[in-house]
Formats: sequence, C-alpha cells, structure tokens
Amino acid sequence: MYKFRPRLFGGLVILIVVLMIAAGIYSTYFYDLNGQHSQDIQGTSMEINISPFSGVDKNYNITVATNYTGSLNSSYLYIYSEGVYNKTVNYSSLNHTTKNGITTMYYDTKLPSGLYDVNYTISKNLTITSPGPVNVGRFTFYEFYVFALTYEYIARIGILYVIGIVVAYFIGKNNVLKK
Repeated sequence: MYKFRPRLFGGLVILIVVLMIAAGIYSTYFYDLNGQHSQDIQGTSMEINISPFSGVDKNYNITVATNYTGSLNSSYLYIYSEGVYNKTVNYSSLNHTTKNGITTMYYDTKLPSGLYDVNYTISKNLTITSPGPVNVGRFTFYEFYVFALTYEYIARIGILYVIGIVVAYFIGKNNVLKK
C-alpha cells in the first residue's frame, strides 16, 4: 500500500487541527453572544434576554417579553442544564409588568456551573427556547465544543476522509504503474 500510512496519519493531524480551530472560532463566537433571542409564533412575539450571557458564578437576569393578549397564568419559565440543574418558575413567581401591550417578566438567579437552555412556554404551540446562560469559563467552554464537534461531525468527516485516502491511494498506484 503505497504511502498509505503517511496519508492516514497526516490526514488525522490535519483533521484534529481543523477541529480545534473550528471549535475555537465557534466557542468564542457563542461565548461572546449578547444573550438575546426573539421569535414570532402565530402573530405572538416572544423575546428572551439573558444578562450576562456568559461568565462564571454570576447572578443571571432572565427577561422574557411578549405581546400575548391571553392569560399568562399557566405560562412558565424553564431553566435547565442536562444532568446539572432544572427549575420551573411559574408566571405567578416571576416579577412582571405590562406596558403598551407588552408583558415583561423578570427572573434573577444564581446557577451552578453548567451550560444552560431557557424555555418560556405559554401553551403547547407557544414556546421559545434560548441557549444560555453559559456558566463556565472560556477554556472549559472551548473543551466542550471540541468534544461536541468531534461527536457531531467525526462520522461524516471520517467517512469522507477514508474515501479520500482510498482515492488518493489508487491514483498514486495508477501513476506508479504508468511509469
């Protein structure tokens, strides 16, 4: 097998470097987001603001605003991090104000270390999901994305990589035989 091992190991090094660079770019972008997410569902606008969006051991302010005109009494805020934390906060437990048809709800909390998602649900059809807050350090977040991207893309990239090595092997073998 003509130069198969050097191609295999060289390609693995390239894959690892590309993976680390992509994780660095994406984790830096995501970590520095402003924590604002909005969505329109069936004419109802909903917006979640998380402040601060990232940092370690901070007090997080989660603000939800909506123009929903029906009753919000059965609505709730759900904050979760897989395997770390989950909490449901009912509408009656949220600080809320209504001004010019916009209801704004506020919730302040201190969270254990983890990567969180926030849902605000009015009904089965009216739910907004926002990533964050990110309550880990920048390097820990980078490590998370290295593993997440590896898990997500390694099979796809690995298959293309092996196909590329096999094609290169046969092209190289064909060129050697022609000489």
